[in-house]
Amino acid sequence: MNLDIVPLRLKLRVNHPQGPLPPPPIRKSSFLHTSGVRGKSFFGDVSTSYSAFQRPKFPIFSGEAKSEATFDVWMFEVKCVLREGNFSDPVILQSVRGSLKGKARSLLLSLPEDASPQQILEKLEGVYGNVYTSEALLEKFYKETQQPSQSVADFGMTLESIIQPAVEKGDISFDTKNEMLRSKFWSGIRDPLLKNSSRYKFDTVKDFDQLRKEIRAIELELANSEKAVSTVQHQPISTDSVKLDDILKKIDRMGKRLETLENKTPKETNKVTDNHGQSNPGYSTGSGRGNYSRSYGRGRGYQNQRGRGGNRNTYNNQSGNSRQNANGDLNE
Repeated sequence: MNLDIVPLRLKLRVNHPQGPLPPPPIRKSSFLHTSGVRGKSFFGDVSTSYSAFQRPKFPIFSGEAKSEATFDVWMFEVKCVLREGNFSDPVILQSVRGSLKGKARSLLLSLPEDASPQQILEKLEGVYGNVYTSEALLEKFYKETQQPSQSVADFGMTLESIIQPAVEKGDISFDTKNEMLRSKFWSGIRDPLLKNSSRYKFDTVKDFDQLRKEIRAIELELANSEKAVSTVQHQPISTDSVKLDDILKKIDRMGKRLETLENKTPKETNKVTDNHGQSNPGYSTGSGRGNYSRSYGRGRGYQNQRGRGGNRNTYNNQSGNSRQNANGDLNE
């Protein structure tokens, strides 16, 4: 047995107790730094706000009228993320580039490749930002009126968007902004009924947001009342009304028939009176084996009667009498 080896083994056992050795500490990589993961060491106190694969999402801005969001909204979102500090600049820069489309994205070509998010904001603000002076904004603010098809909520948002740049420039304080919005919002209401109904709210409510909420509630009540009135005026015809109309139409038709009958009755009465006492100009025959008679209504007093056993002189006498009567009438 080699005595030189024994002390070395004992030495190893003393310096290194039994059990697995702890792993070496892991260094912070550039990937962890750019992904938003923050911490001192792998085993230390690690505070992670977002996962390594998560990044902020901004609305699409293209610099055109059909863009998903306006420039003011897009810039507001980016500034909020920068102020929170939950993401590193490279992550924010990647999200900013992904949210720009069309003409707005082409502006990045004039910037260096390592441009920061702040440099991109300054570039876009010079092209799409608000360049109105505070005086011009105030003039536009006081000239603004509610449009015919615009709700009170949209009208209030329009006023806020006009005056906000002046507030950001520091020319108008928040208290002054609130009072200006209150006064202009209520005085610019187009509907006189809504304006008169909300006058007491304007006198009592001093906060603009609360005043807008109260006037919206009054606007909704007035709209519901108008719908109820129109429903009553244009309600469908009931079954009883339809039956009544049918009865009235039938009565009208019966009245017209009665008038027609009344107009015809005097004419028929006169006709019957004129024909009374005259022979009927019809054709009549008599039956009998020994007596055959036939009558023609060709004129007054003209008759022809014949029979197998009858007298022919009857016809001649009657004809002669008829001619004599006619001549007498002519002489008279």
